[in-house]
Amino acid sequence: MKKKVLYFMPDNPMSGNAGNTTRLNQLLSYFNTFENTDITFVSLKDWGLWEDSEKDLFAQKYPHIKLILLDKKYKKSFFKYFFLYKLPYFLNKTRWI
Repeated sequence: MKKKVLYFMPDNPMSGNAGNTTRLNQLLSYFNTFENTDITFVSLKDWGLWEDSEKDLFAQKYPHIKLILLDKKYKKSFFKYFFLYKLPYFLNKTRWI
């Protein structure tokens, strides 16, 4: 029976050299050496802001790991979602540019 590993981290491992992404890359490199194990990495699409080039880079760097990107769940109340999540995120992102 083939072993399976599911690893979840909301960050994008291709995004930079912060401590959490460095540790994430180390673990993914370690998992990539297991050729007889099904390894799936799950991340959030909007958390790390994944681009198509980063998805391709992930596939090249970790060929034995399957990548799944999840969308953010939409809230039942649009106004709550917009004012508590989307608007502050947009303001913080554009403030420092």
